[in-house]
Amino acid sequence: MTTIGDLAQHFATRRQNTDIKSRMNTLSEELSSGKVRDVTRHLSGDTARIASADNELRRIASFQMANTETVHHLAAVQIVLAEVETMRGDLSSAAMMITESSSPDDVESVSSSAKQTLNSLIQSLNTRFAGRSLFAGSATNVPALSDADTIISAVAGVAQMSSDPIAAIDAWFDDPAGFLAIGYMGDTGDFQTRRLGTDRAISNPARADNDAIRATIKAVVTAAIASEIGLSPDDQIAMMTAASEQLFAASDGIARLQGEVGLAEQTVEDQSARLTAQKAAITLMQSSLTDADPFETATNLQQVQLQLETHYTLTARLAGLSFTGYMR
Repeated sequence: MTTIGDLAQHFATRRQNTDIKSRMNTLSEELSSGKVRDVTRHLSGDTARIASADNELRRIASFQMANTETVHHLAAVQIVLAEVETMRGDLSSAAMMITESSSPDDVESVSSSAKQTLNSLIQSLNTRFAGRSLFAGSATNVPALSDADTIISAVAGVAQMSSDPIAAIDAWFDDPAGFLAIGYMGDTGDFQTRRLGTDRAISNPARADNDAIRATIKAVVTAAIASEIGLSPDDQIAMMTAASEQLFAASDGIARLQGEVGLAEQTVEDQSARLTAQKAAITLMQSSLTDADPFETATNLQQVQLQLETHYTLTARLAGLSFTGYMR
């Protein structure tokens, strides 16, 4: 016959009591949180799917953060393009007022306005967002354009040396050694690309050397120097008329550029929605692996509670047993 002493029985009872309480606490926590405490045990050691889901969620979160920045970046670009269009329209209206009957003072007034417009135009196109230039392409650490005085000085120089100032100005803005070397300070390579996901990316077409922006700057500079390069009154009016026509024609190019940026914005929004859907699906799958069944957990909790109550009852009865009581 195998017997167990009172002290040993006491420790065995305490251990059983602790095990039952621990199990009950675990079930209570799982019932209230809805998640199993021991995921490894719940999945029988197969935690590869959980790890894969965690990695995928981290990847999605990083793309979502980058896409949010891209949305703000493109929104800032659109604001600047709207400013450029407003300045183009205002100066175009002023230049259209110059006719064959206009006086040199009238031309001088519009030229002065054009200089102010050029300064404002360059300031807008040199806007930085999050510390990076918006219109300098991949060269985000430099301003997109030189200052207005540098551009005006260079253009006025080539115009004065030519018998056809308007053609000379056109050639300077098309010459790689002209505007692209002196006026535009940014990158002239491929458009800046931003990744939206593992299989999708966009290019930002808005750079200060874009044809539409370059045409606008050329028209503004033409109007700005019309009264400064020693032309006759008639030639000044002819140059201002050319600037007015160029400003009017530049409107379509600016609108197309705004549309291209808007298309990029829509692509980012579509990708963001796609990432949100992927995140929801992965989170749902992950939850299905780690969620505790509320009905099963509640049933197990009731069983453990009954087991604990029974344990207390048996412990109380055992505590009341004695040899003297038995002999009575």
